[in-house]
Amino acid sequence: WCATEKQQPLPAVGTVVAAFLAYYAESHRASSVARRLAGIAWCHRSAGFPDLAKHQAVKMAMEGIQRDDGMLPTRKAPVDAPVLGQLLGAVPGTPLVKCRDRALLLIGYAGAFRREALCALDVSDLTFHKDRLDILVRRGKEDQKGKGRVISVKRRLGSPDCAVAELQRWLSVGGIKEGSIFRGVSKHGTVSKTRLSAKIVARVVKRAALAAGLDPSGFAGHSLRAGHITQAARQGARLDEIMRISGHK
Repeated sequence: WCATEKQQPLPAVGTVVAAFLAYYAESHRASSVARRLAGIAWCHRSAGFPDLAKHQAVKMAMEGIQRDDGMLPTRKAPVDAPVLGQLLGAVPGTPLVKCRDRALLLIGYAGAFRREALCALDVSDLTFHKDRLDILVRRGKEDQKGKGRVISVKRRLGSPDCAVAELQRWLSVGGIKEGSIFRGVSKHGTVSKTRLSAKIVARVVKRAALAAGLDPSGFAGHSLRAGHITQAARQGARLDEIMRISGHK
């Protein structure tokens, strides 16, 4: 947020922190905003700077946010199988960007990935087999101790929308042999070494939705995960089967 607003994050000015809290409160409850403030204040104290939680502008902002109690984020639509098909058929961009985004959408959906976990994947986390792809998820919201778990994605032989084949295609055309899987692509067609951020995942979904003639505001990065769970339940999958893929406790 500071980079976008051209502000300094550490040490930050009290009025800037207050502005960030107000921005964050537009889509989150007061309790979530308070956690963000606690983190910001801790970072400043740890670095030897004043505790910004005590700044008058910050205190006033938090009082107003707690009084209004923010607003719950708008519930986003799930990308189920029919919607995924629409998105895949409309992915915009250069051939290289299309290849990356199709792989991202397919793997994100097939593995019911959270945005952060999808972006954190490395080539070393992948094990390709004749009938499937095993993906090692090293850490996630449900696995704070980092024990890791393996998600298996089946090959759909003969299908133009096979997640495993599309991922292999992206790794090949992107020349990616190690390190992060999903990376940025420059305007000149150069594949970056920098992994995509969670925000870019949301942007990919929204961009494809817009190209497909859907309302992009109704979708987010979480829509892929929600769509997998929705589709699996619709097709009669058992709860434990869904949980094994999604990682829910």
